Amino acid sequence: MATPLSIPCPQVIDCPCSDDPISNYSSETPDQPVFFGHYYQPPTAGTWFAPGCLGVCESFVSQQAADECAARQAIECSFDGAPSGGNPLPDGIVPAARFGNTFQSCDAECEGGAGTVTALVAPGTVISATQADADARAHGLACQEAQRLRVCFSTLSPLDPVCVDAFMSVVFDAYGGTPPYSFAGTSGSISPGTELNAEGNLFGTPTATGTYTFTVAVTDDIGTTVSKQFTLIVTTITPANPASASIAVPYSQMLMLDGAVGTVTWAVIAGSLPDGLTLDASTGVISGTPSLSAVTSAFTVAATEA
Repeated sequence: MATPLSIPCPQVIDCPCSDDPISNYSSETPDQPVFFGHYYQPPTAGTWFAPGCLGVCESFVSQQAADECAARQAIECSFDGAPSGGNPLPDGIVPAARFGNTFQSCDAECEGGAGTVTALVAPGTVISATQADADARAHGLACQEAQRLRVCFSTLSPLDPVCVDAFMSVVFDAYGGTPPYSFAGTSGSISPGTELNAEGNLFGTPTATGTYTFTVAVTDDIGTTVSKQFTLIVTTITPANPASASIAVPYSQMLMLDGAVGTVTWAVIAGSLPDGLTLDASTGVISGTPSLSAVTSAFTVAATEA
């Protein structure tokens, strides 16, 4: 019995394409059973060729189709430059031209450009009858792999504003890639009094107002990492204690929400203003003329940004 011959053959078939994607070397996910090529002995050669020489002739819709393709490749392996034991080309047989792909890469970008994953396909991974086809197929494989690896943040920026000296919690979310995820701050600064843990929870009691810009990186279970910049406004209503008013003297005091970028709506949510004074819901101005019955009043104002 002849000894199997080890031959460095391509790992991609160049058999004719069919309407069924699994019969081709495509970027589509196989959705049918996979059959495997058998050992094949070319009719004019005395050496057996192992299935490893047959590339991916194993991805076919039927055993017969796999064997037929394996036969063609085995003949090519035996007659087209076999390192040992090869046979000269029989009359009338012309070896098929083979072109390996050049280096290919493809980016998969998250929505809004927040994070990009790049996948690479090494030269010679895809073999085809033409250089253009080999490169196109390799690029398709790179794009498919990039989509599979892509990890994206679903948390939007800027984050919802929070109030100084009040407990806050923001949970960062991600999708894609291979969960579970791990989060870490990589640059910028978060508000004093808060911290970000590996589970993606930014929490604590901010102790200083301001606009904080920082970058968070998410890493999935196989090491794919993407980063996104976030902005958090820590705000408060000023002045905390409006100026005193005098009975029968017209009064006006504007309240402001520090760091607000959208329309603010104002309301008294607890207690009451002194008699004769009102709060304008759209401007945040407390105005009016305190009456003779006005006394010291305690009240709570809420400011809601659009």
